[in-house]
Amino acid sequence: MPLNVMAVDGVTFAVMLLAWAAVLLVCLRRARFSIVAAAGLTFMAVVQPAFVGVATGFRALLFAASAYVLAAAAVSFSERRNRRHIVLLGGSLAGAQFVHPIWGTATSLILPIAVRSSLGNDRTSTAGWYLSLLFIPGLAAITLSYLSMTHQLHAWSVGNAVYDGNARLIFCLATPCMAIPSVAAIALQPQIVSVRLVGAVSLVAAVTSTLLAAIGYSQVFEWAAAESSLLLLVFANWPVSAKRLRWAMALVLGNLVLSWALSLALAKLVHA
Repeated sequence: MPLNVMAVDGVTFAVMLLAWAAVLLVCLRRARFSIVAAAGLTFMAVVQPAFVGVATGFRALLFAASAYVLAAAAVSFSERRNRRHIVLLGGSLAGAQFVHPIWGTATSLILPIAVRSSLGNDRTSTAGWYLSLLFIPGLAAITLSYLSMTHQLHAWSVGNAVYDGNARLIFCLATPCMAIPSVAAIALQPQIVSVRLVGAVSLVAAVTSTLLAAIGYSQVFEWAAAESSLLLLVFANWPVSAKRLRWAMALVLGNLVLSWALSLALAKLVHA
């Protein structure tokens, strides 16, 4: 990711992580989770392996926050179709490109289609709608292209380089497996438009991360951290019920267990 060139010390990162945890907690409380449930879910979302180190933690935090804000903007636009929310969604797409150029660009191409399909029969001025939405992301893409040519930003990393063949194979297999909790959460409530939109953001992130792993750049732990935040947004859009709480606890915990199991397995592989 391009922004991982920024130097962040441990204290600053800890404050940023606590602030992000507070945002998630407030959002869950607004979705009518109890304070105990919201605190438990938030805790599981921020004790990911990616947040252990400052360098990878900062990158993972940017990825998670960008994905969450982008998905939330898409949900808000599907509920309130006005110019303000078009600008918010376009700005979120542009921000995603700066945080992660590959994922951000792919999402800018796919998410508008998902949002458009969620509008049902209200599809007037299709060309104008796409032009309005993609104007800001288009400017962001031009800016990134200019910076990459003039300041050699093409060297910015989008993940950790993996040179060992066995480790690369593990990353290729593990990265799509990390999407299992999100796929389950979305499959349980496919009729809810907001859930499908969050799913679109999650799907693009999963595919992008898998393709990067295939060419030797792993971001599986950053992706796991982003997925945990997106899972909270998915369940925030579920109908309030006891079933929602049970599934939220089970799938967010499943995400956490999968990510830590992979982290420990890779640690043993490295020291073998």
